[in-house]
Amino acid sequence: MIEEEFYDLHHKQLYKPDHHYASKGKGYVYEYRLEVEEAIGRYLIPKEKVHHHYNADGSVTLVLCPNTIYHSLLHIREEALRFCGHANWRKCKFCKQYDDPKDLVINNWCNYHKSCRSAYRKKEEINDIK
Repeated sequence: MIEEEFYDLHHKQLYKPDHHYASKGKGYVYEYRLEVEEAIGRYLIPKEKVHHHYNADGSVTLVLCPNTIYHSLLHIREEALRFCGHANWRKCKFCKQYDDPKDLVINNWCNYHKSCRSAYRKKEEINDIK
């Protein structure tokens, strides 16, 4: 299944022009938002996001996230678990390998091994000289 078909399958929009957060002018709402709203008995507020967790059996579990940051964290953890088997591990910006956070420098914009950053800087210095 190509990515666009996969996206359309799990991001189906329903025509609900009277919905509080229907798209302007068109009146559509994502079906998964309606499912979560029905389950919790209220409209989602704009900062709340719905995360799709795809189970091994092909079913989808919807997770209500309080904000975009939490939603992004779920994606980061799922990707780490899928690629290295450890949800808490993070990927080095330079070598692209997953590792235990205690072996990485962790900051707001990236995670990296000190040795990988040093090698990257040396390579950049050589390129600047040329």
